[in-house]
Amino acid sequence: MEFLKLALLLAVLATLSACGSQFTDIPKGGPSRKVTASQLTGVLQTTTGSVDLAQDNGLVTVLQFASDGCFTCNQEANAFRSSLKNPSQNPSKVRLITVLVQSPMDDAKLWKQDHQIPWTVAIDPNAAFFRSYCTEDIVPCLVIHKPDQGIVLREKGMVKMNQVLDLTGPWED
Repeated sequence: MEFLKLALLLAVLATLSACGSQFTDIPKGGPSRKVTASQLTGVLQTTTGSVDLAQDNGLVTVLQFASDGCFTCNQEANAFRSSLKNPSQNPSKVRLITVLVQSPMDDAKLWKQDHQIPWTVAIDPNAAFFRSYCTEDIVPCLVIHKPDQGIVLREKGMVKMNQVLDLTGPWED
């Protein structure tokens, strides 16, 4: 019985430590780098077409950089969905985008389907956007951009929902 407990604990620890380890050319826990981008720019490919990050329509933008095999990223996406009054509708007061780093489009479509996510899911196949906005090579990485202030948060690891809402305000009417 003790062996089974130990095996289960090791499996859980392996899963938790997997965040970021799937990146083929980004070492887990890589060195910090200076990120100077203060505004969002560029176009990401999404499960339904593309999104121009510069076109925020006056909305706060929340970018969740994630990896499809990352346990913590899954938890964060589920926390976002659980916080919605109507989990089947896209938030109306923020632009929420999950960006799967170094993932193919098929994975993004599965992520959206498996998590029943109503918001935009995009891919960053070569991690260029991820490297532009996140200071370390660790997912999840949350970036919050306010149209009038620029980027107000870059945070590695799971960010608590109350901290996110403190920065963004309510996501729905």
